Amino acid sequence: MSMSRPSPIQMREHLSGGDHPCVRSELVRHARGRGAGADVLQRLESMPDRTCDGPSAGSAEIL
Repeated sequence: MSMSRPSPIQMREHLSGGDHPCVRSELVRHARGRGAGADVLQRLESMPDRTCDGPSAGSAEIL
């Protein structure tokens, strides 16, 4: 079963306040700590493992 696509607002909500630059595993950990649902976590885990300069970069990468 495929997950629904999280909205840009959901992504920003779960990625905001994190330290940057960071790598994918740090984004996932931060989003999980902010209560992200399975759809958000799945999208984060599916993005390439590279450094993100800020929350907008992370959300743009997966939306």
